[in-house]
Amino acid sequence: MSTHRFTCHSIALPLSPLIDGGRIGEGTVLGSSPTAAYLAFDDVVVALTARTVPLMPNGAAVIESDGLDAFEAGAVVRASSRGVRAGRVEVIWDGAVPVDLAVPLNEGHDARAVARRGSDLLGALGHDADPFAAFAGACPELVAGDGLEAVRLLFTSLTDGVPEVAREAANLLTGRGPGLTPDGDDLLAAAAATTIAFGGPTGLNSGVSERLRAALLVDELGDRTGALSATLLRLAAEGQVIDPVRTLLDLTAERATWMRALIRLGRIGHSTGGTYALGCALTTLVLAGSCKSSHVNQLREEKP
Repeated sequence: MSTHRFTCHSIALPLSPLIDGGRIGEGTVLGSSPTAAYLAFDDVVVALTARTVPLMPNGAAVIESDGLDAFEAGAVVRASSRGVRAGRVEVIWDGAVPVDLAVPLNEGHDARAVARRGSDLLGALGHDADPFAAFAGACPELVAGDGLEAVRLLFTSLTDGVPEVAREAANLLTGRGPGLTPDGDDLLAAAAATTIAFGGPTGLNSGVSERLRAALLVDELGDRTGALSATLLRLAAEGQVIDPVRTLLDLTAERATWMRALIRLGRIGHSTGGTYALGCALTTLVLAGSCKSSHVNQLREEKP
């Protein structure tokens, strides 16, 4: 039987220290599809993606367009500075180019520019009315039961800068929803990354921002949600995000550029891309002060 060999062309910067230091050793294949494979090494998940899929902050992208389902779930995978191998499947990454997926800090911009981006994003998503009512309609599984209250608490914590409220929201949202990356985790990741990108232009105190982001990471995160989602959430709290999200949060990006990123983001997962996009848009508006407190409070009354 021949070896399935893939060649990596780019690798997210957060993985570089692990690879260079030879720290990721032996792991397990969590699962795979033709365009993605997820490899678990202790509490770190590496996302191998085809060139048609956006690079993830924990990821390495191969030049091939598919075939990654050759990785079998449960198989032992061994990694080194040269690449990874699981049975007869091999990815060579020693020539890959490191890519920094850190969100921009948008220095030199102000809250009005942030508000415009939030409004434009929301409009591009087809939500021109009350943004929080739009959220309730767009994510019915997430807001079912006490989920709507959790979303309200999240945006209240950002409006008021109260980490204790953010922690309460995170406890309700973490692991909420189906899939490898539940909607609740995607929303928390989007909020954390957006807070980094737009905290400066909107005047959010850096210390408060740091405490808010820390509060969004619940204790024993790896026990509360899946390994992939926990990895992405931790990275988002550090400002490392899926490639298209970085573009959405870049105020120097022209409309045509971020619109292409929005379309590409929307193709990720069953609901992941959409939740990220809406979470970024609403967090942007909240930070810019363009969402009235009455809108936040109105979430109590919205029905999923």
